[in-house]
Amino acid sequence: MALLLGLAACGGDSDEAPGAGESDAAKAEDFRNAVDAICVDNAIRINQAAERYGLAQSFDEAGDYEAGRAESSDRQAAAAAVLEPPADLAADYQSFVANLEQYADISKQRAAYALAGQRADYEATGEQLGGLGNEQTDLAADLGLQACARELAPESDGALREVTVRVLTGAEPERSCAEDVTANFRAVNTGRGKNCVASLEALNEDGSEVEYLFSTGVDEVVASANVEIATVAGAKPRYVIYDFLWDEQAGTWRIDSAFAPGGPAPEPESETSAAS
Repeated sequence: MALLLGLAACGGDSDEAPGAGESDAAKAEDFRNAVDAICVDNAIRINQAAERYGLAQSFDEAGDYEAGRAESSDRQAAAAAVLEPPADLAADYQSFVANLEQYADISKQRAAYALAGQRADYEATGEQLGGLGNEQTDLAADLGLQACARELAPESDGALREVTVRVLTGAEPERSCAEDVTANFRAVNTGRGKNCVASLEALNEDGSEVEYLFSTGVDEVVASANVEIATVAGAKPRYVIYDFLWDEQAGTWRIDSAFAPGGPAPEPESETSAAS
């Protein structure tokens, strides 16, 4: 994360002032670092809300978590709006900020619907936020941002792959239940009347097959692994997204929730987050 937050170095051992091109490049890099820092801060606050309420919420319990997300999104949009982009990034950045502001507005609506028990409206705003989120990462990538584009470092992707395969194949059930998943995942996603260890042992016995596709996220904060999994050997695989939280104390990624959106898996947008 230090790479995202550190300012770009410039200069040299010449007594002459750097050329206009070098100066402009350094300013652009400083600007990108500042924007990425805002996205990191937003991801940290959402991570804190997820740790408190859990990412996988039933509708009846979603209000507080959604309110926390909405507050964070509003702070992110406000912080981004006051930054002055370099001239050559101004148009794209204006579109990016407009997206953040729209995302924040709909997030507040979604939280209000959850708290009021308006399920249909709540679900509709979820679809809107999904589309805006995809647009947001595309705009961030066009600006050359990293954290805002949810582009993980290769070592993060490798760690996510290792945990995902170990958990979903039931290779080391006791280790996985202790180190690889959150309490929320153990409570919500290990079912069939079994505890966590027994559920993962069943996956192993049934010959669960996993194809890790790609990941997105913010390094050492939150991430999502896109997977195709057949929980029984030879069965038709399903596309599932596994959401991870970073355990800062342990220095590891933990699976917190799972979501099966239906339909085929999308293609990864970045080579660094694609399966090799």
